[in-house]
Amino acid sequence: LRARRKKDNLSVVIKRFAAGSGPRDVSESTLRSYICLCSSVRHPRFANYVDMFISFNSRHPGTASRQNRTQPAVLTLIMERYETNLESYFEHRLKLQNPITSPEIVSYVTQILNFLHYLHSDLHTIHRNIKMSNCL
Repeated sequence: LRARRKKDNLSVVIKRFAAGSGPRDVSESTLRSYICLCSSVRHPRFANYVDMFISFNSRHPGTASRQNRTQPAVLTLIMERYETNLESYFEHRLKLQNPITSPEIVSYVTQILNFLHYLHSDLHTIHRNIKMSNCL
């Protein structure tokens, strides 16, 4: 979901992650880890964290006022939105029939590896979804 922050017109992306056991859900411990990671990453190759909050879903209609910690948590993460990523940049270059040079590829790969090294060495974590559309 895309949005704009009112106070400064910042373009943001809103992502929601549900805790649970469904095919698209993640565990609550994974949500907690993600919260810690996103709020601590400070790197030019990582989308800037803006805000986040956790809410608790109710499985039964009419019980929202009786929410408690036994219900599945939903993490809403708000991050700065970037207009482009490596995948769209490569597609654009392909449409223009402007080939990507070897030095450019080396530069992109080096930047990605530097970010992964930062995650591993400084934050002691791994990125579980490495793909060109996630590279800023």
